[in-house]
Amino acid sequence: MLTAPEVEALSKLPSREVIFSQLLGLLNAPATQLVRLLNEPGSYLARVIDAIGKKNGAAAPAAAPETASSEPAPEAPPAPETPAAPAEG
Repeated sequence: MLTAPEVEALSKLPSREVIFSQLLGLLNAPATQLVRLLNEPGSYLARVIDAIGKKNGAAAPAAAPETASSEPAPEAPPAPETPAAPAEG
Protein backbone atom coordinates (compact mmCIF):
# COMPACT_ATOMS: atom_id res chain seq x y z
CA MET A 1 0.00 0.00 0.00
CA LEU A 2 1.22 3.52 -0.82
CA THR A 3 1.36 6.28 1.73
CA ALA A 4 -0.09 9.72 1.13
CA PRO A 5 3.32 11.34 0.36
CA GLU A 6 4.09 8.56 -2.16
CA VAL A 7 0.77 9.04 -3.93
CA GLU A 8 1.42 12.78 -4.04
CA ALA A 9 4.89 12.18 -5.52
CA LEU A 10 3.37 9.89 -8.16
CA SER A 11 0.80 12.52 -9.10
CA LYS A 12 3.58 15.00 -9.88
CA LEU A 13 5.32 12.69 -12.39
CA PRO A 14 4.82 13.41 -16.10
CA SER A 15 2.49 11.20 -18.11
CA ARG A 16 3.68 8.04 -19.81
CA GLU A 17 3.59 9.69 -23.27
CA VAL A 18 5.73 12.59 -22.03
CA ILE A 19 8.30 10.22 -20.54
CA PHE A 20 8.45 8.22 -23.80
CA SER A 21 8.90 11.35 -25.88
CA GLN A 22 11.68 12.59 -23.59
CA LEU A 23 13.42 9.21 -23.83
CA LEU A 24 13.16 9.19 -27.62
CA GLY A 25 14.53 12.72 -27.73
CA LEU A 26 17.54 11.64 -25.70
CA LEU A 27 18.11 8.64 -27.97
CA ASN A 28 17.70 10.73 -31.13
CA ALA A 29 20.03 13.57 -30.10
CA PRO A 30 23.34 11.83 -30.99
CA ALA A 31 22.02 10.93 -34.45
CA THR A 32 20.88 14.51 -35.04
CA GLN A 33 24.26 15.85 -33.98
CA LEU A 34 26.00 13.41 -36.31
CA VAL A 35 23.84 14.48 -39.26
CA ARG A 36 24.57 18.14 -38.54
CA LEU A 37 28.28 17.39 -38.31
CA LEU A 38 28.27 15.55 -41.63
CA ASN A 39 26.14 18.24 -43.30
CA GLU A 40 28.27 21.20 -42.21
CA PRO A 41 31.10 20.97 -44.81
CA GLY A 42 28.61 20.88 -47.69
CA SER A 43 26.62 23.69 -46.18
CA TYR A 44 29.77 25.78 -45.75
CA LEU A 45 30.75 25.13 -49.37
CA ALA A 46 27.30 26.20 -50.55
CA ARG A 47 27.55 29.46 -48.58
CA VAL A 48 31.00 30.17 -50.06
CA ILE A 49 29.79 29.52 -53.61
CA ASP A 50 26.74 31.73 -53.00
CA ALA A 51 28.95 34.56 -51.70
CA ILE A 52 31.24 34.28 -54.72
CA GLY A 53 28.24 34.29 -57.03
CA LYS A 54 26.81 37.38 -55.38
CA LYS A 55 30.19 39.12 -55.56
CA ASN A 56 30.64 38.26 -59.25
CA GLY A 57 26.97 38.92 -59.96
CA ALA A 58 27.38 42.56 -58.96
CA ALA A 59 30.20 42.95 -61.52
CA ALA A 60 28.43 41.02 -64.31
CA PRO A 61 25.89 43.72 -65.36
CA ALA A 62 28.77 46.08 -66.21
CA ALA A 63 30.24 43.48 -68.57
CA ALA A 64 26.89 42.55 -70.15
CA PRO A 65 26.73 45.42 -72.72
CA GLU A 66 30.11 44.38 -74.16
CA THR A 67 28.85 40.92 -75.05
CA ALA A 68 25.50 42.09 -76.44
CA SER A 69 25.18 41.98 -80.21
CA SER A 70 23.88 44.99 -82.11
CA GLU A 71 22.09 42.76 -84.64
CA PRO A 72 18.56 41.61 -83.85
CA ALA A 73 18.01 37.91 -83.28
CA PRO A 74 16.63 36.02 -86.30
CA GLU A 75 12.96 35.17 -86.12
CA ALA A 76 11.93 31.55 -85.85
CA PRO A 77 10.00 30.10 -88.80
CA PRO A 78 6.25 29.69 -88.21
CA ALA A 79 5.19 26.33 -86.82
CA PRO A 80 3.40 24.07 -89.31
CA GLU A 81 -0.32 23.75 -88.76
CA THR A 82 -1.59 20.34 -87.74
CA PRO A 83 -4.90 19.14 -89.15
CA ALA A 84 -7.78 19.12 -86.70
CA ALA A 85 -8.98 15.74 -85.49
CA PRO A 86 -12.38 14.72 -86.85
CA ALA A 87 -15.25 15.26 -84.46
CA GLU A 88 -16.70 12.12 -83.01
CA GLY A 89 -20.42 11.87 -82.69
